Amino acid sequence: MRELPIQQIQDFLRSPQGRLVLMVLGGLLALLVVREVVRTGLRLFRRTRRALDEDSAADFDVAALAVPDRDWKGARLTVYHVPVRVGLVVVAPLSRDTESPDEADVPALLDKIVPGLGQVADAEDALRVIWPRQYSASGFAHRLARHVKLPGQMGRDTPWCLVAGRASVRNEVFVVGLALAAATSNNLTLITIESDHQWLDVLRVRPTG
Repeated sequence: MRELPIQQIQDFLRSPQGRLVLMVLGGLLALLVVREVVRTGLRLFRRTRRALDEDSAADFDVAALAVPDRDWKGARLTVYHVPVRVGLVVVAPLSRDTESPDEADVPALLDKIVPGLGQVADAEDALRVIWPRQYSASGFAHRLARHVKLPGQMGRDTPWCLVAGRASVRNEVFVVGLALAAATSNNLTLITIESDHQWLDVLRVRPTG
């Protein structure tokens, strides 16, 4: 293959066609550089946003949560058949297509997950907290356990326990956490919900009347 003389290459680069080729190549190179800069910036933003989200959740001491001390025989909610009261409800969107709910919408959302659960939480004046978007249901459960301080060893041998997991409502996906108090100490600790139907296996709402 015969090589082009340097002079011919230089003449071509000085021609209008050569300058056009250089402009196109330069533009492509600039686009590649900009794309890498944007991708790097987005990665840093996601890491920073995730760190900010992680730090933005407040800690809750369950001893300070107001749990109604009424007739426990009338408690409507049970966890594995243990009557409980609702002290805290934490809700966060999980999928990108799910928007954060308003605090006023939490009871209706809970009722769709377990019929009657929202009514119970509302009647017992449970504290409602909206967290920023979460990245996994398992990560949410661990984070909930870090920020909701249960007495003893994760609530074991105390009246308190946590229930946390994902829940699909129509085309939206949320993670939901509940801090629950029983009348007496028990062995319940952190209960993780791994599928939508498991909510109905773990939580039962007794009918009124």
